[in-house]
Amino acid sequence: MQDMVKMLGDGAVWLAAVGAALSAIWAWVGKPLRKLTGRIEDIREDTGALMGDRLSQAHDYWMRKGYCPAADKARLVDMHQRYSDMGRNHLARNYEQDLLELPEEAPKRASEANRATEMTRSGMNGDGGKRQPSGLFAGGERDPET
Repeated sequence: MQDMVKMLGDGAVWLAAVGAALSAIWAWVGKPLRKLTGRIEDIREDTGALMGDRLSQAHDYWMRKGYCPAADKARLVDMHQRYSDMGRNHLARNYEQDLLELPEEAPKRASEANRATEMTRSGMNGDGGKRQPSGLFAGGERDPET
């Protein structure tokens, strides 16, 4: 019985020593770890704010242009997904749908389209209705006739 009491006492001392050692290690490592965790959260918040600003800028830019290339649409949809995954979707909720609805190529300017159509219809370009480049040869030299 005395052996069992001694063994329980030794176990309690050993357990107290291990607990004290773990507490000391946690006090030494825990404070910097908590500080690092807080800094990571600050960076995450800053990244979310920057992503929201970038999505807003891209939305405004492409909506003014009236089109958005497919590669930019894919990149912005991916960015919006990451933005939403961060729990931030308040401003960019409709941006993705707006951008996806835009055409992927720039619309022709009305004056260019009208002029090209008129020239082709009237045969004024002298190519039998086929559109030919004017002003520059393929090599980049000036056309001597223009």
